[in-house]
Amino acid sequence: MEIPVKIKICSEFHTVNPERTDTAQYLALIFAGLSDINGGSREDMKSAEKSVNDIISDMFEDDSEKLDIFTEGTLTSCDGRISISYNETELTGMEGTVTTITFKMDEPGIITVLRTGSVYTALTLEEGRRHICVYKAQGVPFELYANAKRIRNSVTEDGGMLELIYTVETYGADAQFNHLKVEITPLRQPETEGGQTICH
Repeated sequence: MEIPVKIKICSEFHTVNPERTDTAQYLALIFAGLSDINGGSREDMKSAEKSVNDIISDMFEDDSEKLDIFTEGTLTSCDGRISISYNETELTGMEGTVTTITFKMDEPGIITVLRTGSVYTALTLEEGRRHICVYKAQGVPFELYANAKRIRNSVTEDGGMLELIYTVETYGADAQFNHLKVEITPLRQPETEGGQTICH
């Protein structure tokens, strides 16, 4: 089954200050704490956000970036696996690249992010585990180390939200902190036949 979807992507990227080797983990914990304030008071949320703002300038280099992108793509559900695919744009610096996010329905906490086209990356994200992944530039592959600090996944055939907090490191380079939220909204209802979802 493949259905068209609206996709809202909120992304935040920071290059970690090399003089603060603990900053990626520290900020990941802070953001995880902010995400856990459900039903808390407005004062609690403002206080927590202020704590982040007070330390962020010391943690990161000046090339921090935040993006909010609205696009369309497809959600595919078949054989117990869900995939969300969409085209990157020039706003992300990856125009000509297709991003596909995939996970098994019975293992929603293990996420694969595959980018193909002008950029090639293959990331595996699993909370609390460090995975060796691949990045390819101009045909030359490099190893990446992806460490997911938080994964929250409510995506089903009816849409939902995926939140990823993770760091990516390459040998001899600074780490990059990533906070990604992907909101999926179907543009039409899935096709069914005899009460069963049709798998195309």
